[in-house]
Amino acid sequence: MKKCLLLFFLCLCFLPGHVSAQRIYQMEQFQRWYSQYYQKPEPINIPDAILFFVESNLATYETAKPQFAYFIGTIVRNDSYMMQQTYDMLSLKGNQDARMFYLNALWFADTEASRELIKEAETDWLTIDVLETAQWLRKNPSFKPFEQSARDPGHIDILWGHFFATGDAAAIQAVIQALALFESPNETYQTTANFAQWSLTSMGKKNSDVLQICDKSLAEAEGIIKTKLQDILSSALKE
Repeated sequence: MKKCLLLFFLCLCFLPGHVSAQRIYQMEQFQRWYSQYYQKPEPINIPDAILFFVESNLATYETAKPQFAYFIGTIVRNDSYMMQQTYDMLSLKGNQDARMFYLNALWFADTEASRELIKEAETDWLTIDVLETAQWLRKNPSFKPFEQSARDPGHIDILWGHFFATGDAAAIQAVIQALALFESPNETYQTTANFAQWSLTSMGKKNSDVLQICDKSLAEAEGIIKTKLQDILSSALKE
């Protein structure tokens, strides 16, 4: 299930060409917007993308939500205008699911402005679920994927969300470091390492930026990380 889910998100990166900013009503539009965002940002589409996401079958996968929420949170963290605009648009036309989703994205954004909007939502979007979620989010520190090494597949998902939003090589390098978990006897760590390798291989086959980061990392890699990077590059370059 985990690989099938990330495979969908990875496949978002494989569609050819760019499209101009437009309302997101169809899966293909969502796919292009999401996969090409770090190359061609179109933040104006954030509200429509959220609405499409929560109404699509993607929202049925709980593990998809953190990745996409972190993706949105990363974008609005540095765009206070779109942070507010998205809040306002969801206040006007958003449903409960979209609003609950955006609360989590604001939590990931973790700025003074985002925390204030979470607080405002307690009265603006007043339902029991919103109130309970907003109060929990305001009491608990946001997740920081770069403050600790990835130790579970969910953390890997979050790192990919960061990469899709920014193209930041640090996210890929953090996934690469998870390959070291192959040497751990812990079953969860082994699963995480396998997931990291699979995702890097899948992305590397179609995304030249990921392949380039893996290739550069190989020069300084040692031990099991070097061995796995060689396998990843070999497999990706066969395509």
